[in-house]
Amino acid sequence: MKIYLICPVRKCGKRERKIIGKYVSGLEAAGNKVFWADRDVEQNDDTGIGIITAERQAIKEADEIHVWWKHKPSGASKSEGSVFDFGMAWMAILLMPGKKIRIANPEMVKAPPHKSYTTVLVALVAAARHAELLSQYEEYKSK
Repeated sequence: MKIYLICPVRKCGKRERKIIGKYVSGLEAAGNKVFWADRDVEQNDDTGIGIITAERQAIKEADEIHVWWKHKPSGASKSEGSVFDFGMAWMAILLMPGKKIRIANPEMVKAPPHKSYTTVLVALVAAARHAELLSQYEEYKSK
């Protein structure tokens, strides 16, 4: 399976980068191909267009999008690039309905009780999981 990982790059500390690297290694050890921008895209880009173009292509090719979300208590993302990538992922899910989105670090993601990108992410993932379970139930019922 091809997986695109949305995660912080510029505002990612050494400790967090190491944890994300272990997450990626685990997915790859299970036979998945993971696109991790920190490793797979040249980050020295004066405008950033090369980076987002490579990421757009990787999102298009991915079967699943995993989101390593880092946010403030207010729900605001700590990563500008992650917000941009999340927007691209949202559009990709509309245009390619079979694409799945998952939260890579659910234990670190807590939606505040108001509108925020964190709230949107949690709601989308929950809705997708509900639809997946409903589909499995309908399939089971039809047997």
